[in-house]
Amino acid sequence: MGIDEVARGAAAAGLAFGALEAEDPALSALLDGTVVDVLIDTVGGAHFRDFGSVAPSVFAALRRLSGRDLPNTAVDWARWWQPARTGFRARRPLKKVEASDLLRAWVGYLALDAQGRRRSAEFVPQGGVVRPGAIVLRPPVFEALVAFLEDQGIFAAQDRGLVRSDEHVTVTLGVLNQRRRMQLGPERAGADAAAQEANARAYATVRMRLDSLLDANLWQAYRDLDAPGDALAWWDATDRKMAQAGPEERAALLQSAIVAAYDDLPDDLARADALLKLRAMDRPLAEADAEALAEVLGASPSFGRMEADAVRWLLAGGQERPRAVVVERLAERVEPDARELLAGVLFDRGVEAVREAFADPRAGMRAAAAQAARMHVEQAAGSAAAALDREALAARLRPGLEVLAGDADPAVSIRALLALAYLGDPAVVERLEGLYRNGRFNVR
Repeated sequence: MGIDEVARGAAAAGLAFGALEAEDPALSALLDGTVVDVLIDTVGGAHFRDFGSVAPSVFAALRRLSGRDLPNTAVDWARWWQPARTGFRARRPLKKVEASDLLRAWVGYLALDAQGRRRSAEFVPQGGVVRPGAIVLRPPVFEALVAFLEDQGIFAAQDRGLVRSDEHVTVTLGVLNQRRRMQLGPERAGADAAAQEANARAYATVRMRLDSLLDANLWQAYRDLDAPGDALAWWDATDRKMAQAGPEERAALLQSAIVAAYDDLPDDLARADALLKLRAMDRPLAEADAEALAEVLGASPSFGRMEADAVRWLLAGGQERPRAVVVERLAERVEPDARELLAGVLFDRGVEAVREAFADPRAGMRAAAAQAARMHVEQAAGSAAAALDREALAARLRPGLEVLAGDADPAVSIRALLALAYLGDPAVVERLEGLYRNGRFNVR
């Protein structure tokens, strides 16, 4: 490969970045075929080692023309290009969305606030292009969104391809592999007062419109996969129901959707986000939803801090049916977070509930009851009539704790002995020392 080939590659990269908006048919024909041929040839073969300095610009040009993000190898790009060459059109900046193109269009939204919190979404029309995870809008709603973006100047915006880390919104409007992108921030550097005010108004308007559209369609991320019917029927029915509902009913429907889909969410990040959304709504769950969520949380494959915090939030609602489910499910678990939470529930129910739990056949319930007994003793120690309170508690709790101190499960016996120690039983110390000398690590 000689200097002529290097020059051809550099020229092809230059056309990819400088001629996409040209109206010249001859240039358009080059961009749709020959330029891609030259770019792939430039980084292919043995000469690649000799002219590696050209590679970054060439691969960037290939990505710009194709809209694809393939690895930096000529083999990968040649493999894509061979079947794609026929009928290929280079990705050009979008200048207008025709009515006939609406079903092939999509809108991307990214917002970054002053605290670094990020929101993102994609919107597509019903029956249009399929983009995984995108929010589906009815065609008139999507058409109105495109018209709104046109009114806000998306086709006149200068896209410098910047990646911003300050507060801003980025909106991308695409049709197939043609795109137009607009970025707005709350402030515009170097602008006079009038331009600054107009910019701030545009930023607030775009952000409010896209945030509202995203919030109104959060339900689309929460489909109950166990429910009968296919995805399209579910989307159509739920969209109609949401459109006809008032604000309070929409909030209740969203809560129910999140709860129903919780066990279908793909990972802990999605589940944590769902729980945050429920809590951010600042309204109690319907008792049936709270009961269902308590069931799912209690039966989680693992029970850690996230599940414990969610259960505490549920219990704060004061509903009895979710509380009963929590008690039943946590009694079967061995995780420290589960047993600590169950002890708190028994403590809140009072001394009689603790005494009843002493005789429960499940070790988890007995261990939690012994821990709750200690919590009652600690509370009594801080009261004005501490001595009398402790004496009264000792009469009610000591017999059951003595039985539990000999329990076959070390988690039960140790908690019972600790509760007896808080009651002032001096003989407990020697028994605890004996357990500490036990050869099993989990007992120590």
